[in-house]
Amino acid sequence: MQRLAVFETFFYILRSAFMNLDVAFRLAWPWLAVLVPVYGAYQWFIWNVVDVVEAHKIALISWVVVGMLVLNGYAFATFAVNWHRYAVLGEKARGLAILWADARGWRYLGNFLLISLIGLLLLMIPGIMLAIATQRSISISVSSPMTWSVVSAIVLLVTAYTSRLLIKLVAVAVGNRLTLGGALEATEGNTLRIAALTLLLWLIFVPIDWGVPYVMAKAGVSSELVSAILVGVTIFTSVIKTFTGIITLTALYRFFIEGSDLTV
Repeated sequence: MQRLAVFETFFYILRSAFMNLDVAFRLAWPWLAVLVPVYGAYQWFIWNVVDVVEAHKIALISWVVVGMLVLNGYAFATFAVNWHRYAVLGEKARGLAILWADARGWRYLGNFLLISLIGLLLLMIPGIMLAIATQRSISISVSSPMTWSVVSAIVLLVTAYTSRLLIKLVAVAVGNRLTLGGALEATEGNTLRIAALTLLLWLIFVPIDWGVPYVMAKAGVSSELVSAILVGVTIFTSVIKTFTGIITLTALYRFFIEGSDLTV
């Protein structure tokens, strides 16, 4: 049974991110060039069509929203597939391959949605139990520090367990026939270690997620400027978090499936 070295893996992920920013940008900018104008058109559509919601417009709005979700999902899957193949196989996508990952992209997205559903179901079980407990006991408050600590611990553990399953995504990208059961078997006994790694990665973004709104509120910045800055910060951190997550899955795959040394 392999034991994940938490701090070594954490620093490996940081090194991989900083040393490969040029590759990440080359793989990402074509999709950004597509998504930014499309997102602008989408916002214009929402602002101009949804102001007055009429019955005959509901279907159109629904299809537009679904279309945006599919486009964003496939963009994520294509970037992830190209990154995994670069990191694991040394293969650099070029030309239209950056925008098109053939059937692998759809398989990647489908497996991602399936595993996300599993994680959601796992979260629902303790969530229902907590809701029942708060209703039956006046001593348990939803907003109490104890409740938030329990909820945070549950979310962290479910995220770690789900991450063990998500290693299959890397296998899909590189053409390895790894099953969900095989992913769990390869990472057996490492849920707490992956949870600790996840916590370290989460802590990177705490100063940005909480610090920026706090500083702007204390500085008395106008609400319009605050909104604009927060939108920009949210988009930026979302991209960085997604990239960090993809690198993390690659690192876990290389360690557990390939037996690579992440301390090098």
